[in-house]
Amino acid sequence: MILPPPPILAAITAAALLASATAGYKLRDWQCDAAMAEAYEKAEKLRKAAQNRADNRAEQYEEIRAENARLASERTDRVRTVYREIGVPAADCEPDHRAIELLQGSIDHANSILAGEP
Repeated sequence: MILPPPPILAAITAAALLASATAGYKLRDWQCDAAMAEAYEKAEKLRKAAQNRADNRAEQYEEIRAENARLASERTDRVRTVYREIGVPAADCEPDHRAIELLQGSIDHANSILAGEP
């Protein structure tokens, strides 16, 4: 068997080393790309889950807000009706029972809100 001269052998060895190093870096690049894609997919799943939670909370908030707006409107209408119909106070300065009920209802409502009840 005849061996090539040492400079050619060195060039072949260098080319083989360069090719294997390039292949190794390319393989490592592919692995990093795969890991990055997996991390992006996981982050997207987490983002979607967080968005769903936020959407659900926003929907609950809107329902509660609409109900509170309806109650506030009813309360305002009731206050206007009661105070329009009360008329002149009596000589003994005792307030009308409707005004007392109205104020007591507002106090009860405020206390229930502070207690965390809907």
